[in-house]
Amino acid sequence: SMSLPTCSMIDISLSDNGVFVMCMKNGKANALGKEFMAELQQAVHFASNEDRVKGVLLKSASPKIFCGGLDLGQISSFVSSDDPVGNFREFIFDFLAGCCKSLLNCPKPVAACVNGHCLAGGLVLALSTDYIAWGPGDHIKVGLTELAVPVPFPPLPMAVVSTRVSPPVARKLMFDAYVTSPKEMFSMGVGESYSDTPEANAIAWLEKKISMGVVPFGISKKLWWKNVTNNEPTAAEQMEWTKSTVAALMPTSSL
Repeated sequence: SMSLPTCSMIDISLSDNGVFVMCMKNGKANALGKEFMAELQQAVHFASNEDRVKGVLLKSASPKIFCGGLDLGQISSFVSSDDPVGNFREFIFDFLAGCCKSLLNCPKPVAACVNGHCLAGGLVLALSTDYIAWGPGDHIKVGLTELAVPVPFPPLPMAVVSTRVSPPVARKLMFDAYVTSPKEMFSMGVGESYSDTPEANAIAWLEKKISMGVVPFGISKKLWWKNVTNNEPTAAEQMEWTKSTVAALMPTSSL
């Protein structure tokens, strides 16, 4: 029998209908640190390559937070390290972009059940799936902002947002760091459903895709993301973005 990947920060299960459930449980906020993003990639790669998996459900074990964004503790440790540029480049381009790319490249339908705060890199993660099911709550914050560290948008996250959301909304989210409730996000055209039962909605959507056949879906999905996945920044472009970003984060540094 096939064994599921062992992860310490994600609970993984496979239901009889072929839905591979990834329940994130990394601390209070599911902060996107290197180890957690490596586990997310590993789990998604498994789902992509395992025939018994027909669809993927991404959700959070926390009733309050889907994902609070990048691990700011790790980012500040890079900034004060011996090689801030190298460490930050790896974090953004290998780990964050790698994590998002694993979802974009997954040939199966992926749904996110978002029933808590979904911020910054957490929203990029959700937008890298095929279907966002928002849960209710006017107190819930959704948006692309990282107030403590004003990190400029990396290339892949910007491409993901621009491909998933209409241009005026994408600009408002990225350039104004607009934060609002799931209900208003949905009314702006971000995400695919809004209800009191987001997990049931996400599973119903996955089951519908599964009944229609996931192979055609995967072929269409690959084409949808082709311009993003085929336009990876070169090593020089990665370094240029990282150097200017690190310089902006630490104006006193001598790079």
